[in-house]
Amino acid sequence: MSTKQTISRNGILGPSLPLSCLPSAHLQPKKPAMTSVLPTIPRYFFCFVEPTLLILAFATTSIFPSHYVSTQSKLAPLYRLLQTERILLSQLSNLFLLIAVIELYIFSSTTDIKAVRALIEARLWY
Repeated sequence: MSTKQTISRNGILGPSLPLSCLPSAHLQPKKPAMTSVLPTIPRYFFCFVEPTLLILAFATTSIFPSHYVSTQSKLAPLYRLLQTERILLSQLSNLFLLIAVIELYIFSSTTDIKAVRALIEARLWY
């Protein structure tokens, strides 16, 4: 058997192996996504409703920051928003978008119930 060096499927330089020795993704059984493992009501809430609300919160704080501030207080703001307040609101809007993306990614890709449970517990704390 010759030990010639070639680039394998994963791009690493090493001895060439016959294709029958390499693991194939199409031969491994697919696990169901976590969205199909969750019960119906939490699945709809955590996979559709909550990310939608977070994206709407992102849009509201990004496009209409003064309106968002006025809805958080009974008193109407008597002044324009300061630059520091605008920066804080942009950070808050980015946080809304980040949480929505993380939730969409984890709920649609993982099959580990522990990861989903940890995410839901973390979401309930804030």
